[in-house]
Amino acid sequence: MSASRTGILLISNSRASAKVAKALEAAYMPKGVRFVYLYPNVDETESRKYEFHKTSGYAGALVDDKGSKIAKALACVRTSENIVVDNDQKIMFRGPIDDSRAPGGVKQKYLADALDALLAGKMPTTPYSTVFA
Repeated sequence: MSASRTGILLISNSRASAKVAKALEAAYMPKGVRFVYLYPNVDETESRKYEFHKTSGYAGALVDDKGSKIAKALACVRTSENIVVDNDQKIMFRGPIDDSRAPGGVKQKYLADALDALLAGKMPTTPYSTVFA
């Protein structure tokens, strides 16, 4: 994916990753990456999802995945799972934002590395990584 083609980043939203997600938006939206936050949790009301999205300050779009239909179709199993697709809707990356639950323990930034590779016209070196349980 070149910088002239826009990528789509689908984040299955997690409260724990809100700060990092906003930093990714700031870094990659100007490069043409679109952020879409999927809210599949059936135990949360629509208004609660919209309120969280607003108070988190996300610039990306919100999709209320009622009944978790989209998440199930994408075979998502955790709310911290991120999926990057190209303009042809081909999944180019699936996994967590990084390799640590603790911000100070991050050694590998899976999502940023995948986006950087795709924007440079290359395939991600790690197209899949296991999401935290």
